[in-house]
Amino acid sequence: MSLVLTLLACAGDTTSDSATAADSGTTVTDTGTTGTTGTTGTTDTQDSVPPAPSVAIWPAVPWPDSPLRPEGLDTTPESCAWSVDGVEVSQSCEVLGEDLGLGRDDTVVLTVVVDGQEAVSDPVTVSTWSKLLVTEATGSSVAVISGKSLSRTDTVALEGDGAMPIATALTADGTSAWVSDHVGQALVRVETETWTVQESIAIDEPIYWVAEDTARNRRIVADQGTHRLLFVGDTTTSLSLPAPPVSVRVQGDIAWTAGRGGGSPTDTGPEEPVIGFVGRVDLATDTLVVAELGVEPYWAEPHPDGSQVAVADQEAQEILVLDAETLAIEHTWPVPGGPTGLAWSLDGTRVWVALYSEQLLVELDTADGSELRRWTLGRGTVGVFPRSDGRWFYVPVLHKDLVMVFDTFQTQADYEPGRITGVDGPRGVEIVP
Repeated sequence: MSLVLTLLACAGDTTSDSATAADSGTTVTDTGTTGTTGTTGTTDTQDSVPPAPSVAIWPAVPWPDSPLRPEGLDTTPESCAWSVDGVEVSQSCEVLGEDLGLGRDDTVVLTVVVDGQEAVSDPVTVSTWSKLLVTEATGSSVAVISGKSLSRTDTVALEGDGAMPIATALTADGTSAWVSDHVGQALVRVETETWTVQESIAIDEPIYWVAEDTARNRRIVADQGTHRLLFVGDTTTSLSLPAPPVSVRVQGDIAWTAGRGGGSPTDTGPEEPVIGFVGRVDLATDTLVVAELGVEPYWAEPHPDGSQVAVADQEAQEILVLDAETLAIEHTWPVPGGPTGLAWSLDGTRVWVALYSEQLLVELDTADGSELRRWTLGRGTVGVFPRSDGRWFYVPVLHKDLVMVFDTFQTQADYEPGRITGVDGPRGVEIVP
C-alpha cells in the first residue's frame, strides 16, 4: 500500500537559515488508512499501516540551487529514490540537489520506504540556480558565474581608470550587490537583474572589504586609509580602529574585523612593528571590543555557533582561536605559508585555511589543529568563502585567474575540487540566489 505525502517546498524562499524549518510544511494525505500523523480517512483495522515516515523535500536554505534533500526522517528509511522528469537518478538518502545534476524547471519526486511502506512526494519543480559574483581585481570588473556550470554568464565593468574591486556583498533583498573599489575609492552598487552599475558612492579613501548589515540595511566598509570601519546607509558613521582593517565577516548582529599591523620603517630609526588586531562589533549598538594580537591578522571567521572566532595571521603564520566573548586565545595552531582566509565546517570539526605564499589550501582538525588534507592551488591563494548551507566553499587564486570550488561532502584523500577559470585576478566571492 502506498502513502502519498503532500510536501510543501519553497525553492525560492531565502528568509530562513534553519535547516529544520522545512518540516513545518509537511502534511500527510491518508488514503483510507490510519497513521499516527494526520488521519483523513476511515479506520481500517484489517489493513492498518505503520506511521507514515516524516519526509520533506525542502530547499537547502537559503540557496535554491540546492533545493532538495530528505529531512527529519523519524525512522531510518530502507531505501530512497530520486526521480527527475520521470527518470530515476539516485538511490541515496543523503543526497543534495547538486548530486542530482538539477537544472532550471526540472521536476523532482522523492520516494522512500520505511517498514515496508512506500511514501511518495508530490512533484516539486526546481525554480532556479544560484549565481556567483567574483570580483576581478586586475580586470576592473565583476564576473557573474553560473553556480551550475561554473562558467561566466555576464561581466560588470567598473567605471574609471584603474578600478580595483576587492569584495562584494549582496543586499538583504538580493536586488543589488555592493562592490568595494580599492583604487577608485568608492562603493559601487550593481543591480542584479540587469547586471549594470546603478550608482557609485565616493569614499575618498583606499577601502578594502565590504560586508552587509542586513538588519539595518547598511554596508560595513574596511577603510584602510583612516583606520576605521564605515557604516554606510542613509547616513555614514564610523568606528576607529588601531590599524588598517582588512576583512569584515558578519554573523547575525556581530561583525568581526581583522587588521594588519606590520612594520613602519622610518628614515631616522629601525623599523617599529605595529601590532595587529581583531575587533568584534555589536551592530545593534555599534560598540567595538578590540584585542591587539599578532602582526598581520588577515581574516577573523566566527565558529558556526558563535562561541569562538578563528583568526588567520599571515605574518605570524598561525591560526589563533579566540573565545568570542572574552577574546582570550584558546588555541594557537602553526600554519606555515601565510594564511589569509579560512572557513569552519558547519559542525566545527574542521577548518579550511588558504595559504598565500605556499599556494595551498589545508584542512585542519579542530580537535588539535593537525592537518588532515592539503591541495596545491597556485600562487595567491586568498580567502575562503563558504556557502551558508555548508555544502560548498570557494577559494580565489589571485595570480592563477581561477576560483577553486570545494564540496565539503567529499572526504576522500584524493578529492579533486572544481574550477572556475578565466576570471581576471579573482579576489572576493558572493553567492546570489
